[in-house]
Amino acid sequence: MKHLITLLLLAVSFKSNATLLEAKPLTLLEAKPLTDLINTIHQTEFKFIEIGKSFGFNTTKSCLHASADMVVLKNYCFPKKEYPAKGYTIISPKFGIVELYQEQMSATIQKRDVHYSVFSEELREVVDGDVSALKIADTNKVIEYFYKKQPAACWSSNWSYYTNKPDVACNQRAVDVVGFEEWAKETQEINGNEVLWKELIYNLEEKFKD
Repeated sequence: MKHLITLLLLAVSFKSNATLLEAKPLTLLEAKPLTDLINTIHQTEFKFIEIGKSFGFNTTKSCLHASADMVVLKNYCFPKKEYPAKGYTIISPKFGIVELYQEQMSATIQKRDVHYSVFSEELREVVDGDVSALKIADTNKVIEYFYKKQPAACWSSNWSYYTNKPDVACNQRAVDVVGFEEWAKETQEINGNEVLWKELIYNLEEKFKD
């Protein structure tokens, strides 16, 4: 692992003379295609690392699978039983932090979400290089760090709590995200199609059997 900033060198050094500070160019954020991420996952060999509680989960545990290029948290994996929800958290210096989530809200409504929680351009400031040594304690620190930072993020859902209909948007920090329109169209087509979504989740379940 190139660096997991010792969480993360949060005491940033500032030059004492404000006149010497140089303005940094704005970093363009890119929403990389979901299909590219999923294809990369299926082409990658992962090693099961451990089971533990992920940040934000109080009653269930997650299973961590790792490769050199990304780690995947399979949430709701322990205790082993059928849950109304399924979820995956993918942490990748190339793709960022992407969350896939489904929950059976009622007999007729299944909520299906794709969440770009952290773009790769921001994640690489904290995690870069080989990530195969990350444990759940490490991923918790990373997720908590960005949870508190509230970075740029985008989401796509087939069903919103607020409107009871599909929703795709970004927060105010995600301005002019490169590829957003394509990502929005792609994710809405996938999570809006029960067959396509079911296939996506089934293949992930087969990939990450515990």
